[in-house]
Amino acid sequence: MPNPIGEVPLLWSATWLLQIMPLFFFVGGYANSASWTAAQRQGGGTADFARRRLHRLYRPLAIFAGL
Repeated sequence: MPNPIGEVPLLWSATWLLQIMPLFFFVGGYANSASWTAAQRQGGGTADFARRRLHRLYRPLAIFAGL
């Protein structure tokens, strides 16, 4: 079976636009930015933001590591 990317014109550009991993990076960056903005709005600093963020991340990590 031939590779359709070589046969169909401009299909390679669709493969670049439809990647999943960059979407995760953009969504993760947006979520982190929204969380940082909310922390600043509540009067917290960098240490408060990092502490809350790590607290939310450690719980699922502990469950995953436990399994």
